[in-house]
This record gives sequence, C-alpha cells and structure tokens, in this order.
Amino acid sequence: MTRLLNHRTAAAAVTALMLAGLAACSGDKPAFKGIDITGAQYARQLDLPDTSGKPRTLADFKGKVVVGRYSARLSSELNARR
Repeated sequence: MTRLLNHRTAAAAVTALMLAGLAACSGDKPAFKGIDITGAQYARQLDLPDTSGKPRTLADFKGKVVVGRYSARLSSELNARR
C-alpha cells in the first residue's frame, strides 16, 4: 500500500510540475523577425562535394528543399596540433 501511495504522490508531483511549466509558457509571444532570402545572390555560388566526391551547387537542386548541416570538431586533440 505504501508503494502505491509513493507512486501516486510522485505522479501527482510530476503532473503539478508539468502544469506549472505549461502555465509559464502561456502569454504573448514575440513576433518572428526573419529575413526573406528569396532571390538572394550570396548562396548561388556555393559548391560542395557530395558523398561520391562530385561537386554540387545549389542550382543542382533548384525547386527542391535543401537541408545543409555544417559542424566543426572542436576537440583538445585537434587544437593541440595547431
């Protein structure tokens, strides 16, 4: 019986925390201030190799959705070589 009571108490506490978090999220949201890059000239000459090594440009994917991911490896081993 004590174990069931502990589970119910924990579930009630989690529910209360979730409801408090949701209450904190309500309110006026700031307006999105994005930049429309339709027709922008600065990315037209982007040239990167694909997985087979063939150079690709954004023009190769005209009319399609392109998702790019850029990352950097910042480990102490690489920084020590510099």
